[in-house]
Amino acid sequence: MKKLFTFLLIALVAFSASAVEQYNLEICGVRVTSDNSNNLTQILTENGYLQSGTVSFNSYQLTLNNAVISSPDKDIIRINSNGGNYTEVNSLQILVLGNCVLETNASNSNLSCITSAGNVKTSQAYGFTGNGSLTMTSGNIAFMTFNKDWVRYRFSGPNVTINGGNYGIYSTSVYDVKYEMVSGSLTVNSNYRAIWNYFNFEQGISGVMEFGDGMEILEPEGGHLVFDPTAMSGGVTIEDGNNQSASHVKIGVRNYPLTVGGVQMTSKNCDDILGDGKVYYNPSTNTLTLNNATVSNDYQVIKSDIEGLHLELLGENHLITQRNVYGLYFLESDGVVIDGGGSLIMESAVNQVSIGYFTHRADAPAHTTIRNCSITTPGGMIQNEDNDCSLTVDNAYIYIGNGYFCTPPVLTLNNCHITKPEGGHVNYYGQICANGSENMYWGEIEIVPSPQGIVGDVDGDGSVTSADITALYNFLLNNDTSALVNGDQDGDGSITSADVTSVYNILLGN
Repeated sequence: MKKLFTFLLIALVAFSASAVEQYNLEICGVRVTSDNSNNLTQILTENGYLQSGTVSFNSYQLTLNNAVISSPDKDIIRINSNGGNYTEVNSLQILVLGNCVLETNASNSNLSCITSAGNVKTSQAYGFTGNGSLTMTSGNIAFMTFNKDWVRYRFSGPNVTINGGNYGIYSTSVYDVKYEMVSGSLTVNSNYRAIWNYFNFEQGISGVMEFGDGMEILEPEGGHLVFDPTAMSGGVTIEDGNNQSASHVKIGVRNYPLTVGGVQMTSKNCDDILGDGKVYYNPSTNTLTLNNATVSNDYQVIKSDIEGLHLELLGENHLITQRNVYGLYFLESDGVVIDGGGSLIMESAVNQVSIGYFTHRADAPAHTTIRNCSITTPGGMIQNEDNDCSLTVDNAYIYIGNGYFCTPPVLTLNNCHITKPEGGHVNYYGQICANGSENMYWGEIEIVPSPQGIVGDVDGDGSVTSADITALYNFLLNNDTSALVNGDQDGDGSITSADVTSVYNILLGN
């Protein structure tokens, strides 16, 4: 009976030992098993590899939580397919939480942060998830796979940075490779090729890169994934706009120097930045469209540093400031055009006088055109004070409730004229002034489109006659506007004797 019990005990121990599942996954030389998968933090810390944070493994997911792992003598994450009685981990998911770092001894060029190697060809898929950041640094190849049928890299969440010596990501002896960029970002740096996938096969090879909403190759300029047939048997890499293999690659969501309602404009949200379908941006034409939109913000409602921004107004639009700040703020933008045929009404929610429009471009040109639209603001409109700046108002309506209009040194009014203040005109400094004064006027200002009709037809009767001269004289001498329809004939923003001369020249056939 005692012998039977001893036999059963030995059999039970042997069965328990055989029940331990071993994975073809090593972390800093430590084989991951079902026994130690939740104790990796202690094991790696005791062996001197884990500097801080935690590491755990569950099924096909490796979790790094603020983990800093440094290895002087072994690959950090290694999947070995050389055979053996191991459970395959061919679809490794790496969950990144917090700020994580993997680094190897830079002087040991054989070490990688992640490597999948072996003589047995299998498929390999890597997925990076989570909302943290992961930085991998190695002296030669930071992320390597070889002897695989196909390789898949999927990034959906974390910001991943890979720093390699000669290569950042390197794959060899594979049929094809696929990159899926869903969210987060990927930055790869190297001395030679940031990304290189080398093929030993002439048939079936391909390279695919798929982008999620708003994702694109940000760097290098003109970056694109290509098959390079000049290699020994061909390969896939990322080239720049000059068809040169890139040593630096960055993939992610592009941020544009433009905010609307305090929201940063990106390649992900530019089709509908506020989620109501009324504000959208076309980066290929630099066109920001407001389509019957209402936008509010504590500070600048719309702020742009985009050169040549085109602000298109469709329908009736409202910009509401919560403080005494700017509705439109163009800090480093030249060549701004505002048009579209619609209107823009700027308001202050706290009943304070706010500046509706402001642009400042220190020591650089700043030229703005407002045309074929309507702008109403409670406060002033100002262009910067650099010598090379101008504002052109063309066939547009502008109303300032209580403020000023200052655009040194050039303000040009085309097909429009000043109706308020009385005798309003533009002085030498590009400021709107009242009748009889050359000082900048502060108060109610209105610029309206001039009636469209026959050039020289001041009284609007359909022809140019001496009555048009009389109408101008009656205005200049007696301020009689009864017959005055389109007095500003030379388009300088005010009615003067020069307009009389213009009509005389038309009557004389000049």
